[in-house]
Amino acid sequence: MLVDNVMRITQGCSMWPELGAHLERTGDLRHVSDEHGIKPELFFLGAIMNGQVVGHISLKRNVLCVPSEPPTAMHLGATELWESFVQTFQVEEVSRRLGLGTALQQAAIELSRELDCYQMRSWSSLDKVANYAVKFQLGFAFCPGTFTVPRTGEQIPGGWFVKRL
Repeated sequence: MLVDNVMRITQGCSMWPELGAHLERTGDLRHVSDEHGIKPELFFLGAIMNGQVVGHISLKRNVLCVPSEPPTAMHLGATELWESFVQTFQVEEVSRRLGLGTALQQAAIELSRELDCYQMRSWSSLDKVANYAVKFQLGFAFCPGTFTVPRTGEQIPGGWFVKRL
């Protein structure tokens, strides 16, 4: 247990099938899997209530890079900098407003520190008002921007959240 009601869920642990069911219910399975199944490079934290996963956050640990060709890894002195990037974050509607989103974000910050990440970063569309409130409460900085959906070219307004760890 990392934070109240939140635990790390790994492939092979007893909560793994329940995490899969939650990801199906929320529609997030498509964002964390490919033709081979759930992407093994992701880290999952689950919010558990009555033995059921009712919320999750998934993280990917990346080298922090300048977007150049080829990408240039960032360093602080001789140390390569890493970040954790939030792939998905969701609490099921019936379990919202109970503090689980905040607990998941706090646990993700803790896990990111354990993974020796320099920062934690995520993107969120403007319609995620509760997510914005949690991120601001936890001290994330915000940079407005748009996300372009690769398949359709649709522009979604929102922004990047970054927290120095």
